[in-house]
Amino acid sequence: MEGVIDFLVNSKDARSYLLKKMFVFMVVPMINVDGVYNGHFRMDSFGKNLNRYYIDPSPEKQPAVYGIRKLADHLIKQNRLSFYFDLHAHNAKKGHFIYGNAINDFVEQVESQVFCKLFSLNDKGFEYEFCNFSQKQMNSKDRNEERTKEGCGRVVMHRLANIIHSYSLECGIISPTKQNIVPRPMNE
Repeated sequence: MEGVIDFLVNSKDARSYLLKKMFVFMVVPMINVDGVYNGHFRMDSFGKNLNRYYIDPSPEKQPAVYGIRKLADHLIKQNRLSFYFDLHAHNAKKGHFIYGNAINDFVEQVESQVFCKLFSLNDKGFEYEFCNFSQKQMNSKDRNEERTKEGCGRVVMHRLANIIHSYSLECGIISPTKQNIVPRPMNE
């Protein structure tokens, strides 16, 4: 997240300038503060994975997810949500990769995956071959969890807003297996 923010506020980077001219970025800080404080990396202090409650978040039990969902509903109603990107640490895989969605339209599926391929050309630790866009991934359930990934942010936002670009960026806490060569921005 720090890298994303540093990129967005870099006034000398033409890419950042153009993106901010074309889009409004809404950055939500970590929503699992209580869980992390208590030593969890995925669960909140009640032992629940907050990234499984985007379908029906409770204002009392998942207030951060509830707030994000209300903001998203507002933006969707105004037809202003075109991209959704959440960031997660991954404790078992190397490098960075994306979980995307299985999209029924072939051209839209290609567009979704091409974005991720372009991402790999711009991030030295991104491992495109670990990306997953399958229906199975969208419906799967992690061990010891009661809810499936159908309730995670990327799946819910894809379905609610009918957006192609709805992803979870997983950042492995283990070094990547390879290093991509990333060209420097033309304005540097």
